[in-house]
Amino acid sequence: PGQLVREVAGKEILRSAGIMVPEGEQAHGSTAAAVARNIGFPVVLKMMGSKLVHKTEAGAVALALNSESEVTTALATMQAAVMAYDPTALTDDFLIEAHVPHPLAEMVVGLRRDPQFGWSLTLGSGGIYVELLQDTKTLLLPTDGSQIVKAIRSLKLFALLDGFRNRPKTDLTSLSAQILSLCHFVQNTQNHLQEIEINPLFIYETHGLAVDALVRCDAVPPV
Repeated sequence: PGQLVREVAGKEILRSAGIMVPEGEQAHGSTAAAVARNIGFPVVLKMMGSKLVHKTEAGAVALALNSESEVTTALATMQAAVMAYDPTALTDDFLIEAHVPHPLAEMVVGLRRDPQFGWSLTLGSGGIYVELLQDTKTLLLPTDGSQIVKAIRSLKLFALLDGFRNRPKTDLTSLSAQILSLCHFVQNTQNHLQEIEINPLFIYETHGLAVDALVRCDAVPPV
């Protein structure tokens, strides 16, 4: 069913498609603390590996680390957790990213290529509640910004973007333009993409930020 692209390369694909991603850098266990220092604290630490699609379940994610010693401790804890989860999933490849501010909401943005119907776009409530809430809307491509805005407005999630409890409102025109840019990218580029799932896309007042992403290709692109 295609080949999974490493998260680092997947996020580079997203960046080239007009989606913002956190500042990040790959590292091995021995260099993780120094890389974190260069990025600037606080940071997020993730273990990378083909068997670590569900990183949270595997204990392969550590958030809001504020010093080199915290990174070193989290790394050891993570190695033990992944070893207990699945010894064959353990790697020495890590992604260290800048910790990002708390969003107004978390959205899932999914793009899938069907051999018969072509590309479809699915938008919905993201993060850990994606299966629980089942709050999604699917559009067949090609689509446009107004259809994407209409889809977002139809979600239960929309309340969080529309000034819920006096919080800031999200600029839906700007957000839909970002998502549309990604739609155009998958449609117009000969890049052998099969699927992109951003979960979550952190939603802020003016933009979305892809915190985690799964990208699947027919063949791994030259990134």
